[in-house]
Amino acid sequence: MVTDADISENKNKLAVLTYKYLWVFDIPSGSDNFFEGRPFFLPIEAGQCEGVSFEGRHIYITNEQRELFKVKLTDLIPLKRK
Repeated sequence: MVTDADISENKNKLAVLTYKYLWVFDIPSGSDNFFEGRPFFLPIEAGQCEGVSFEGRHIYITNEQRELFKVKLTDLIPLKRK
């Protein structure tokens, strides 16, 4: 289940947060289909995650337990499409 989403300040990435994964999609220029872009993901085990926000080259995640997590964009795993 999706719990939050955010678009980067430069509008070239979309972050989608679920309880178990952080998904990030490169937004193709000239397109409004965010999911056409290159996908990245990161499995997360941080309780009931509810909030996601870009800050420069990092993504912040918050959970219901009031914890804050910082993820580097370089830590995301590229997903290979067939």
